[in-house]
Amino acid sequence: MTPDELVAILKTVPEARLRLFDLAWELAGPDGALDENKAIPRMGEVRDACQQAGDYANATKKLTGNLRECLRPR
Repeated sequence: MTPDELVAILKTVPEARLRLFDLAWELAGPDGALDENKAIPRMGEVRDACQQAGDYANATKKLTGNLRECLRPR
């Protein structure tokens, strides 16, 4: 991948807002610990948010590899 190709791809990537962080605030009790009474009924949302965060992490690793490849001296 060339630097120009990478820049073109990066311009198409939307800003990411990971749902996991919002859920963490919503499901925390006053002491900051997970409130199981709030979390259990929303486990589907929690699983989806964890999947989104995992997908984001994998995409970030791939991007990091591509950036390193583009920056490597030739």
